[in-house]
Amino acid sequence: MASTGVAREFYSSRAWRQVRELVIARDGMQCGLCFEPVVRGKGPQSLAVDHVVPLMVEPALALDPSNLRVTCARCNGS
Repeated sequence: MASTGVAREFYSSRAWRQVRELVIARDGMQCGLCFEPVVRGKGPQSLAVDHVVPLMVEPALALDPSNLRVTCARCNGS
């Protein structure tokens, strides 16, 4: 996932969108780090699905739900 184009292609893929929705359903609308509610949309409490082990470190875990968690934009950016 070295290039921006490859990352953009991955995050727009059907496989990513499907596993992302699965993780949102599993975790609910709550940040897994600060435990604050998250919302769909923009802003510091907006929903993100984060890789626990970064995608660049372990690409094989890219679509593994056990390596994904719901976070708010604030926690995801820190």
